[in-house]
Amino acid sequence: MKSMRVAVTWTGGKDSCFALYEAMREGYSVSLLMNFIFQDVESRSPYKPSNLFRFIMKDYCKPSFSKLFVLANVATSFIRMHLNKFLSLSLSNSIENILDKMPANFSNLIKSFTKHEPMIWHEISPEMIALQAEALGIPLVQIRTTWGSFEDQVRMELRKLKSMDIRGVVWGIAPPGSPDFTNSKALRDYLQLNAEKDWIDRICKDEGIKPITPLWSKKPHEVLLTLIKENFKAIITVLNPQYFNEEWLGKVVDYSFLQGVCEIHKNKGIHIGGDDYHTFVIDGPIFKKRIRIVKSIKVFRHGYYLLDILKAKLEPK
Repeated sequence: MKSMRVAVTWTGGKDSCFALYEAMREGYSVSLLMNFIFQDVESRSPYKPSNLFRFIMKDYCKPSFSKLFVLANVATSFIRMHLNKFLSLSLSNSIENILDKMPANFSNLIKSFTKHEPMIWHEISPEMIALQAEALGIPLVQIRTTWGSFEDQVRMELRKLKSMDIRGVVWGIAPPGSPDFTNSKALRDYLQLNAEKDWIDRICKDEGIKPITPLWSKKPHEVLLTLIKENFKAIITVLNPQYFNEEWLGKVVDYSFLQGVCEIHKNKGIHIGGDDYHTFVIDGPIFKKRIRIVKSIKVFRHGYYLLDILKAKLEPK
């Protein structure tokens, strides 16, 4: 039912913006943007125990890579939290030595389950998100939450949407591409995205809301290419320093950027569409006004490079 009223989960980045664009082109009536504001970026934990239990017990007779991936991440996080640094490092080095002697495909699979990599966040201020919603001309609701209570908060918001006769939610989850067993980083990102998609499908089904994921069936390269061709203007605001240097901050996602990120993908296995970098969209065909950044600074915060936008204004197009 393409004319149904929908809400869009909103980060301010290219994927949520492009998912909004695709949903509009498919005929959905977009009524609301939902932006979740995390209060505990530094103290987050991978899963709330009750949510983890529900995830593992769902279809318990049907094992999947997503479940194994989640369990392995929880187990390794638990070990790191409860072992001192010396023991944790020794254990990690021992595992690496063992895996290096195994066949590459099997070794990369195990590494994708057990290797710890910090999650990076969009880190766009609530004020900038509100300015973006004004530029789009779409109502915005901003919900403060914590990582541990996030799923419960999402469920509560989905129930509120149903009371407003909003029957679908658009999610800007990036497509996973194809599994690459030759690179543990690429395989890890593939499994993580599939676990996120499982989570979206599960909570939407539980709450009687239609999940709409317009990007999921596309290729990662195709999403960026179409975004550029359709004249969206997204700038780089967050970077993982393991794969990018600070000079990438503030760059526009254009053909030059696409070429550069494809090269890093080829050499280091990062996902072309993220999550080792994040963006902020300042203009595009669905924007009624454009955003001009007046003042920003480059900082290193929470373990990654960040373009902190201090002041911006709307301009007519």
